[in-house]
Amino acid sequence: QHASRTLTGFFEDAEYIRFRELSLRVSAPSSWAGRLGVRGASLIVAARNLGTITDYTGLDPEAVYSQTDLPNAFYTISPPTLFTARVNIAY
Repeated sequence: QHASRTLTGFFEDAEYIRFRELSLRVSAPSSWAGRLGVRGASLIVAARNLGTITDYTGLDPEAVYSQTDLPNAFYTISPPTLFTARVNIAY
């Protein structure tokens, strides 16, 4: 962990690896689709922002924040983890 002190605060190494998106598609066998009266069917499950690997000590190495006494100081939170599922049916 590297943190360097300067006259204006600290600089810290913010290298990271982020798992942005992972998806999996499973197609139904044609025999199953035929029983349902369709040409094909598939299920897609996906996840976004699954995790971050880093030695950074802050909340998120991508977050933008200001730690000043100015009235317009701000903090941007990291993107949320999202899970989705979708069913595709071809007639």
